[in-house]
Amino acid sequence: MGKPTQNVTVDEIVSAYKQACQKLNCKQIPKLLKQIQEFKDLAPRIDCLDLKGEKLDYKACEALEEIFKRVQFKIVDLEQTSLDEDRLLLQTQSFQHSGCKTQGNG
Repeated sequence: MGKPTQNVTVDEIVSAYKQACQKLNCKQIPKLLKQIQEFKDLAPRIDCLDLKGEKLDYKACEALEEIFKRVQFKIVDLEQTSLDEDRLLLQTQSFQHSGCKTQGNG
């Protein structure tokens, strides 16, 4: 995963996420969209992305990659996200590669 694109806008992030969801035929996460739309300053990092309690499957995680390509977070809360252990491990490694910390117990 490369560094986030400079000068990316909230609209671009939302659009990329929605397109990924459509392409992958997965449901958009309203809680996630609400958080993205509230972002004010996209650089250098957003404090926290709260996904606590959201049901994340493989497709949902693939769609999330579109967000992580564009913006970095200090913390991503994955508590109670229904990720199985293997997927949680892979996703956590992906997040850590982009420089964010994860918290949660799957």
